[in-house]
Amino acid sequence: MAFFEIQDLSEEATWPYPSYDDSLSFEGNKLRTAIALANEQIQNYSLEHPESRGMGTTVVAALVVGDKLIIGHVGDSRAYLYSGNQLSVLTMDHSWVSEQVRLGFLTEEEAAHHPFRNVITKALGTRDQAQADVLEMDVAVGDRVLLCSDGLNSMAAEEDIARTLARRESLEATCHSLVELANQKGGEDNVTVILLERQA
Repeated sequence: MAFFEIQDLSEEATWPYPSYDDSLSFEGNKLRTAIALANEQIQNYSLEHPESRGMGTTVVAALVVGDKLIIGHVGDSRAYLYSGNQLSVLTMDHSWVSEQVRLGFLTEEEAAHHPFRNVITKALGTRDQAQADVLEMDVAVGDRVLLCSDGLNSMAAEEDIARTLARRESLEATCHSLVELANQKGGEDNVTVILLERQA
């Protein structure tokens, strides 16, 4: 699984690779470096296996250190925070439509139905440097962090995701419910869901 690969790579991370960012914690730099190493491994695999040339993948990864949550991502896989009955998107998609929304050329509604909505602008394995965006924040007891592929958020509305999280089922049951939700809404893509909860 990709999770264990990123975890293994974070343990191998040394500097300077690609460079140390003083605006991030040591752990934030370690996560960014692990993702950069994963990118390098995917590229090397493609070079050694011609049938895999051009392959790429998105990634969203979380590292929890005490009260601190560190998120790293490349592509359009997302991280959400569910806190105080509110759902917030923590990541910004690396996609053509998201860039157009940020520039004011498309609305969120137009982006959701645009023919280029699946065009991503950054992915692992597709370029030498696919530097991850890294976010660091504090999390409170009871907060839930959802990591998912676009197979969930491209199918299910955020209100439906929030309603599912609000039921406060076990983490495993909630993950099953979210996958089922995406499938009920059309299930046009693979759905990967990971859910974390900050314990006391």
